[in-house]
Amino acid sequence: EICACALYLSVRKTCNLLMHLFNIFFFLVIFLYPKNLITICQNVNDDENTEEYSSISEEDDAIDLDISNYNLPDIKGTEEAIEKNLTQSFQYHLIFPDYSDNILPAGVPIRVAITVLNHEEQVTLVHIYAALHHPKKASHSIQNFTAHQYELVIPTGIEVTVLYTMWLHHSFAERLFYLTFNALLTDNETDHYVTLYNTSHTFLDLKTSNLDFQLLSIIV
Repeated sequence: EICACALYLSVRKTCNLLMHLFNIFFFLVIFLYPKNLITICQNVNDDENTEEYSSISEEDDAIDLDISNYNLPDIKGTEEAIEKNLTQSFQYHLIFPDYSDNILPAGVPIRVAITVLNHEEQVTLVHIYAALHHPKKASHSIQNFTAHQYELVIPTGIEVTVLYTMWLHHSFAERLFYLTFNALLTDNETDHYVTLYNTSHTFLDLKTSNLDFQLLSIIV
């Protein structure tokens, strides 16, 4: 009778241990697997976006730089000159040809057509770059985007239009930022740093799926 009782207690203790281990395993599966699932799905979405909106190649540049189909503004006339950095040597205008309402997305490339009219004898458009700034403190830079090198000589009285492409990560969506576009022009004697654009934007979140994996993990 004593042996039977000891055997019963041993079996019961073993069953309790197995049940405890099962509960731990179940907890890990329920609470850790959704996180892995989110990571996997995000990687898949990023791969799809990368494949669909891959970095622009030289061949794509040739296509993208053909802006003849866009309705670009005519900025001729000194009455439209904008004073920047104590100079009225240049006039400029910026549009988003793919987003006429200026509502910009995150997670996909954004193309910007920038028109410059030169009033100097001759200047060179060296580069243009975009940047995000804190909405309440413009001096606080959040991110600088890649500068596009143009090295484009602009004779006096000539108007040129160039294309700039930026890609905002989807993690910046639904948040307010100041978006700026800055250019460096030089006349071989003086470098002119010009802010072409400075406007606040809340970028749209373009999701590739309607399934909210973060909400799903909370529910589970």
